[in-house]
Amino acid sequence: TSQERFPIKKLREVAPARVVSPRDLSPRELVPPRELGRVSPAREIEPDREPAPVPTAREKIERRYTDPRTVRLLNQLTAKSAQALFIEVAQMIDARHIQPTTYATRIDNALTHLSLALEATSFQQAARLQADDRAIGLLQETLSQWKQRVAVNDLNDAVAVLDRVQQLFDETVRVQPGTVGLEFVHAELDTLDQFSMLIPPEKAGGPNVGMKDSVVGIGVEVELHAQGLKVMKVLPGGPAAEVSMKRGDVLTAIDGHKLEGLELNQSVDYILGQPGVPLKLNLVRDGRRGDVTLVRRKIAIQSIVARMEDDSRKIGYIKLEQFGDSAVRDLDAALMSLHNQGMESLILDLRGNPGGLLTAAIAISDRFLPAGTIVSTKGRTPADNTQEKAQYAQTWKMPLVVLIDRNSASASEILAAAIQENGRGVVVGERSYGKGTVQTLFPLQSAPAGLRLTTAKFYSPDGREMSGAGVTPDVKVMATVGNDATDDAAIAKAIALTADPKLMEMARRFTRTGAAPQVFHITT
Repeated sequence: TSQERFPIKKLREVAPARVVSPRDLSPRELVPPRELGRVSPAREIEPDREPAPVPTAREKIERRYTDPRTVRLLNQLTAKSAQALFIEVAQMIDARHIQPTTYATRIDNALTHLSLALEATSFQQAARLQADDRAIGLLQETLSQWKQRVAVNDLNDAVAVLDRVQQLFDETVRVQPGTVGLEFVHAELDTLDQFSMLIPPEKAGGPNVGMKDSVVGIGVEVELHAQGLKVMKVLPGGPAAEVSMKRGDVLTAIDGHKLEGLELNQSVDYILGQPGVPLKLNLVRDGRRGDVTLVRRKIAIQSIVARMEDDSRKIGYIKLEQFGDSAVRDLDAALMSLHNQGMESLILDLRGNPGGLLTAAIAISDRFLPAGTIVSTKGRTPADNTQEKAQYAQTWKMPLVVLIDRNSASASEILAAAIQENGRGVVVGERSYGKGTVQTLFPLQSAPAGLRLTTAKFYSPDGREMSGAGVTPDVKVMATVGNDATDDAAIAKAIALTADPKLMEMARRFTRTGAAPQVFHITT
C-alpha cells in the first residue's frame, strides 16, 4: 500500500477521543477528589449500549490491569491508603447500594480474585510481582485454605482478613504496596451489579465520572478494531474534523506506539492528556496508509442538533445526543430558535441517546408536560425514593413525536415514557434498551478515584418497572444500523404523524389542572 499524508488544515486548539464501549458511552468527569467532600454526589442514569457477554473473573482481572487508569491508581496507593479505600467503599455499599452483598460473599470473592490474579500476566506486570512459581503456588494454596476456614460477619472481620492477607503477601512475594487492598476493593464491587464500579483517575489526576460539556483530545468517538481504533464519529469543531478524518478511518499507531492487540483503554490512553500537545497518528483508510499530526485541545460536546425539518409544514426537529450538564440549557435555546422560525410541531429524536443525568431527564420532560408524573425512583434511603411530577411554569404545547430505537436508554426512556404514558405525544421507532436503574456518583476521600453505585430503580408514570422492558413505540419503524434510508423512514413517519388530528388533539387537551389527560392511541 502507498504511504501518504492526509490533508492538514490550520489547527488552533483540541478535543478528546470519546470512547464507545458497552459500559460507558457518555463522557464523565469528577472535580478533583480533595474538593469533592463539599459537593453533593451527582445522580445519573447510567448510559449503556448492547448487552455484552458476562466476563469471567479471569477476564475481569486481565482487563482490569491492562487499563492504564487502574495502574495509575495502584502506583499511588500504599497498603494503608488501599485499606482505607476498601473501608470507605464498603461503607458506601452498606449505606447506599440497592442490594448490598454480605461481607462473607465479598471476602470470599476477594480471596478468589487474588488467587486468580497471581496467574494473570497483566496483574503480574501492574503489581510488579516478584516471585517464582513455587512461591505463587504456595500463596494460592494458602488463600484457598483460608477461604474454607475464615468467618466474616461484618466490616471489622473483613478488615482483619485484609490485614492477614497483606501480611501473607509481604512474607511470600513482592508486589506494589496497595495491590492487595485495591483488589479487595474491586472484588467486593464485582459481587454487586454490573454498573457499580470504582472509577480510577485519568491522566489529569481525577476520575472520569460525570457528564461534562467539553473534553480534551482530538475529537473522535472510537471503538476497538483488529488493527487499533476505528473512528465511529468525528466531533464537529475538533482537530480530527479539521483534517477531514471520517467514520471508518482506523488509527494504527499514536506517536510511534502500535495499537494492534491493545485493549481499548490502553489505546485511548495514548490520545488523552494535556491540551496543546501534538500527536502523530498513523491511519488506514480504504486500504491506504497515511499519517497526520494533530494537537490536543478542548472541544465542546454538542448535545443538541436542531433544524426546521419541513418549512412548509412548520415542523421542527431536535436530536438530543445525551442528557449532560448543558442539555436543558441547549434544548431551551433550540426550542426558542425553532419557535422564532415558525415551528408549529416538533420531532424529538432520542435514537442512539444512551442516557445521562437524571435531573436533566426530569427537567426536559417538564418542558413538555404541564401536569402528571414524570418518573418514580425506589431505593433503600429516603433520598432514593422519589416521585417527580411536572411543575414547570411554562410548557411547550405543540404536537410532539418522539423517536427512539434499541439504543435509546435510561434517561431517554424516562423522557419517552413520560411523553407516552401521559398522553402528551406519540413515540415512533423501535423498543428501547430497557435500562431501569439509577447510579449515584460518589467522590472518595481515601484515594483519587470515584465510586459509582446502583442506588435505585426507576419506574414509568404508570408505575411500570423499566428494567428489561423499555418503552414500546406507538408506531413501529424498524431500523438497521448504518442504514440512512431506514433512519429517514422514521423521520418520514414522524412528519406524517404531525398532521394527524389525534396528535394535535393531544397537544390541545393537555392542561395544567393536574387531571389525568385523555390518551389517544395512534397505531398507524
